[in-house]
Formats: sequence, structure tokens, C-alpha cells
Amino acid sequence: MPDYAPNDHSDNRPAPAAGGDEPFTWSNPRRNFRRLDTNQFDRIGWFAGVGTFVLALTVYAATMCRTVFWWDSGELVANASILGIPHRPGFPFYILAARIFGFPPLGDYFTRINFFSVFCAAAAAGIFCYVLIRLLARYVERDKVVAYAALLAVCALIGNYTFWIQAVRTEVYALNGLVVAVLFLLLERADSAASSSPRTATKCIYAAAFIFGLGLGGHHATLASTAPALALLAVMIMGRRIFRPGSLVTLGIMLILGFSVYLYLPLRASQSPLLNWGWDNASLADGAQVVMATDAYGYISAQTFLVVGRKLLQALNLIVDQIGLPLSLFALVGIIFWIGKSRRWGLFFLAITVGNLLIVALLATEFIDWNADLHGYLLPTLAAALAGIGCGFYLLLRTISRLLDRLIPSHHLRLTGKTALVGVAVMLAITPAIIGGPFCDLSDNRLAWDLGLETLIDLPPGAVIVMDGVNWDFVLRGMQFVANLRPDIAIVNRSLLPAQWYQQQCRRRYPAIFATTVFPVSTKSAEVIAWADDLRAAGLPIFWEYTERELPSYNRFQPAGHLYYLTEPDSIISDSALLAQEHFERTSRFFSDIEELNYDYDAQGVYIQNLYRAGLYYERWGLIYRAREMYQRALTVRPAEGMIWGALLRLEHSAAAMDDH
Repeated sequence: MPDYAPNDHSDNRPAPAAGGDEPFTWSNPRRNFRRLDTNQFDRIGWFAGVGTFVLALTVYAATMCRTVFWWDSGELVANASILGIPHRPGFPFYILAARIFGFPPLGDYFTRINFFSVFCAAAAAGIFCYVLIRLLARYVERDKVVAYAALLAVCALIGNYTFWIQAVRTEVYALNGLVVAVLFLLLERADSAASSSPRTATKCIYAAAFIFGLGLGGHHATLASTAPALALLAVMIMGRRIFRPGSLVTLGIMLILGFSVYLYLPLRASQSPLLNWGWDNASLADGAQVVMATDAYGYISAQTFLVVGRKLLQALNLIVDQIGLPLSLFALVGIIFWIGKSRRWGLFFLAITVGNLLIVALLATEFIDWNADLHGYLLPTLAAALAGIGCGFYLLLRTISRLLDRLIPSHHLRLTGKTALVGVAVMLAITPAIIGGPFCDLSDNRLAWDLGLETLIDLPPGAVIVMDGVNWDFVLRGMQFVANLRPDIAIVNRSLLPAQWYQQQCRRRYPAIFATTVFPVSTKSAEVIAWADDLRAAGLPIFWEYTERELPSYNRFQPAGHLYYLTEPDSIISDSALLAQEHFERTSRFFSDIEELNYDYDAQGVYIQNLYRAGLYYERWGLIYRAREMYQRALTVRPAEGMIWGALLRLEHSAAAMDDH
């Protein structure tokens, strides 16, 4: 049987006439044409896939971040540089792959690891294009129009914010997308060979099991959401053969071999790396709890069906919002079309979508439109939507082309109409890029670097920084380990201080400071400040990420750039400190780069949060003019920020009450 012969006998078109030409049909009313053979279409698929890879690689390389970026990027690049263990689940596959990719001395280390995401995303796009062309040729029509439809769909994928933003920064999701693409490729190969070469099909299924287990070493929860759909398709391809004892044992062995990448965590933990999130005891039992995030099960089980349903709709809305309503309709109609053409693949794409959306709804605590990580969770849904969008473009091009051929006798008018049709299709395909491009172009975005540099550069030697959250902390971590910027400064995260593993890590990284320190047993502000006072009494300058929790102790802090300096109790804010702070804000690159902030939602969050907290701080001191300035500056970035408007109204009410008094 030919490689492209559909296994479910979905091709119901009339048999070719003598000489290889098809008879007069609705799809070709005016002339006969020769269908492309298998080898020709395979070559088209390869050329299109390679071309897609080159296009995506060019676009993503031109727009990728050149420095450290927000959230997990700083932590991941730091761990890749020293083979450390990042936060759960540890991402061993990503860390090892990024470490290998970072070896060639091409650019600085930030550039190399960011380019790893570029390569993974571009390779995934190329593979998706190749697989989609093969599927369309086998199950829909063996004509060049399906190649055009696939290319248009992949262009929509490349320019989509959900996919693009993963390609231009250090994160695990681009590698996850590549794993999904390779799984699609292996299953398509197994499907095409199931009838003609069962042995080849079986090998492809075994390889898919290995790749799936290996891929779980990335973002395991997201990939696990595809497991039911992958198993369903494998069963439909292999039939009863897959349930033979030998097949099941081999599948299990291949899955375990791939999953064994997690052995990296206890093995590396036994060597006591400087960065080690939760594996200090090298205990497999404790480590398994960290990897599987067992503490999150209570949250998942406590959710009601109504809550999960609402979050399902929110997750679906994120996808619709990013690809646009027309392409969303293409995806919906296309998946229905797939079910009619190939039940196994149609059900597969549907199961991918439902499983992924359900897992995201169960795991996500809130849905923020601009949260890039949340979009990373939805990559499997986007991959399934790609297949539907490809069918949607095919139906658009083929249906209108047929109508033009049928209804318009003039060749020139038909050509004009088809040219306009292609123009409309291209505009639909590039619309996501037009919308999302400004938010995904990180080539000149140095806001995270600017914040980190201004935080560290002028601090006194041997200072200790007490951070509150992980975003800012991870930025500084990446700069210390990768750029070797101010390694003399100790950075601790108060939210992690009570954890034994974190205390061990602090003692390992900063033995001169924390070797004999008794750490606080909670994250309460009073306890952490008392602990910091012991360090201050030993002559260490302490700087703080000031938060709402420090409001009762506001007179213990003096503004010092982006941080606050811990002082003696009952201190008075000095005029010199205020003048120095005003000068810092005027010259700060982070505070002054408003234009770049418009396209970086993470930077906006840090910017507004810092200004809001500064406003609260000045309110406590009674410096109304300074508090008002902080709030108004925040509104220049997000004019509709309700929290800031509430603070500003409260401030104006307090000022009016004081005037009346």
C-alpha cells in the first residue's frame, strides 16, 4: 500500500481516468489535472518544513531577548550554567539540554540559552508543517492547495503570541512544544506505515513512548495532559497488537527509560550544587514529593465543577483571543472536518484540546491574559488547533476557488478573484503576528537587566538583600551566576527562609554569613526583621524589598534606590535620603523607559508594584506629595489599574480631611 494511502478509506473521489488524469469534477470543472504522487508530496512536505524552520528561526532569532528576562528565565539560565536544580519539578531534561546547547562559545551565556528556545520553537514549527502536509495529503486531497493551506496555518502559529513568546526567552515551554511536535511526527509515521509495514509502525510507537517519558523531564504536567490522546491514537493505529504482553512490556520499558532523566536530580543533589531547590537530603521520597507537587493535590480536589468549568472557558478564551475569531472558527470547523475525513486523527485532535484545557483549568489559580507561562501551558491545544486551522484554510481556498471556476467564465476575472482570495488568506494568517509582534519582540528589551543592575551595582560590599517574591529574586540570581555581577552580595528570599533545604542552601552559598545563623521559623515581618537585626548587629548592611507587610515597621526603613535600607528603630526619614531617592528615580533606566514598558507586562507588574509600595511608604510618613507622585506615575503605565486608583482616592480623601481639620 502506498505511504499516503488513507488507512480508513476516507478518499471517496472518483478513480483517475486512463492516462492518469482525473475526470471532470466540481473541484476541477474546466480542465483535467494529474494528482501528485507520494514522492512528490513528500518532497513538498520536506521543503515546506525546512522553509518553515528557517523562517521561524530567522524571526525568532531577530526578536529574542539578549539578556536575562523575568520570572523563571533568570533561575533556569543560572541552573543551566552550573548544572543546578531549579524549582519543582526540577526540569532535568531542560537543564541538561540547555547545558549542552550553552557549550559553543557563541555570544554570552544569556544569548546562548535564549537561542536554545529559538531553535526548539523553530524546529517544532517546521515539524508541525511537515506533519500537517502529510496528513492533509493522505486524508484530504493530494494537491498543492493543501500545502498552501498548511503553510498559512503554520504562519499563523509562528506569529501567535502563545507560541512566539516561548521562543524568545529562556523557558521550558519551547522544548515542550518540540517534544509535542516530535510525538506528532512519530505517530503520523506509525499511522502511514500501519498497513504496509507493521514493524515500522510498532517501532515508531515505541520511540514515541521514549520521547514522551523524556519530555516529562520538561514541564511534565502540560505534557501529561496529552497522554490520553496519545494513548487513544496509538491504540487506534496499532489495534490489538498494542495489547500483546510483549508490546506492553516494551512500551513500559521505553517510557521508563525516557523518564529516567529524573535520576539527574538525586545524583546531582548528592554533589551539593550551589543551587538546589528542595533536594538537599537527596532523598528519593522527599524528592518525589517535590517533583510531583503533592501539596497541590488538596487545591485541585477542593475545586467545584462550577469553578473548573469557569476556568475551562477562561483557558479557551485565551486561545481564541490570541489567534482571533476567524482562525478560531477555522480551528473548530477544521476539527469537525477532520473527524469526517479521519476519525482517528479528528478524535486525537479533539482529545488533545479537551485534555490540555482540563489540566490547565485544574492547575491554574488565576487567568491573566498576558501571563506568558499560562500561554505556555496551552501549547498542546494550539498544536491541535493548528491542524484545524490548516483544514479551515483548505476549505476556504478550495471552496471559493471552485465557486469562481464554476460561476465566472472569464479567465482574467477568475485570476483576479483568486488573487484576492490568496490576499485575504495571507492577511488572516499574519494577523496574529501583527497583533502579538510588538509584545514578543524582546531584542531591545533590557528592563529586567536594568532593574537587576540598578539593584546591585551601588550596594556596599557584603550587603544582604531580603527579597519577598521570586520574580525579582530570579533576575538577580541569573545575573550573579551567569554575569558574575556582585557575587559578594547575599540574596535571600524571605518566603523560603523557614524551609530546611533553603537554609542549607544559604549556608552553602554564604558560609561566612549564615554558617551559625538561626533562621526565622516563619515569614512574619516581625520575625524576619528581628532575624535581620542580628545580622545588622554583626555589621552587615541589610536591604529590603519593601512590601505591605512592612507597613507597621515603616520607620525602620530608608529608601535606597529600588530597595529600602534597614535602620535603627524609630528612625526619621532624612531630607538627604529623599533627595538621593528623587535623583535616583530621575536617572533610573528602569523607571524612565516608559515606551518599552508598554510592551512588557511583566515589567509593568514590577514597576507598578514598586511604585504602589513606595506610595504606601510615603503615606505612612505623611509625605502626601511623594505618595501622590508614585501613584500617578504608575497610572501612566496602566491607566485602568484599580488598585492604584483606590490608593489615590484614599490619599485625596485623607488630604481633604486634613485640610478641613
